[in-house]
Amino acid sequence: ADEAELVHMVHTLAKIDDMPTALRYPSASAYGELALPAEPRFLEPGRGRIVREGRDNTLAILSVGGRLRECLVAAAELEQYGVSATVADARWVKPLDEKLLSMLATDHKVLLTVEENSIGGFSAQVHQTLLEGGHLDGIGRTPLVIRSLMFPDRWIDHNQPFLQYDDAGLNANQIVAKACATLERAGIKLSEDVANDDRAVRIARA
Repeated sequence: ADEAELVHMVHTLAKIDDMPTALRYPSASAYGELALPAEPRFLEPGRGRIVREGRDNTLAILSVGGRLRECLVAAAELEQYGVSATVADARWVKPLDEKLLSMLATDHKVLLTVEENSIGGFSAQVHQTLLEGGHLDGIGRTPLVIRSLMFPDRWIDHNQPFLQYDDAGLNANQIVAKACATLERAGIKLSEDVANDDRAVRIARA
């Protein structure tokens, strides 16, 4: 997710000696905005974290890997639509933090997953866990509306990373667009009022 998390995760993998463990991280430069931890700490396997607390229990964005920063940018942009999004970092693809996932699914109307994997990766595990947990049944509550952003199942040309992510639909503006479309699908209507050349965007919940 960022350079500080990388320090902790490398330390964590060095401490795990009772099972095979793999760490995947981008080969690009770090953001350079965070001070590196003086003392790395052990990250409990299968335990994610809430990075940004939403205020209205409408939308949760669950990220795994290097797109967390873009998810936070997207969440900030969604504020102009009146949407206060929760952003969570799964940290681990396996084991999945089922407690965190259940909390996000129970407390929000819409869930987006964001990952740097292809179809059948992290989101497939999330969907299966939600299915088995009854979160998509619609019994006793409105069923959760879930959508996933991932690498498309096609060739992506070599280019600058930002442009490759843009081609894949994984940059902040595309996360915002997906969120808005999914919110409307869930019956949460986004409408725009333009007056005196000032753009005011309000959210009306159906």
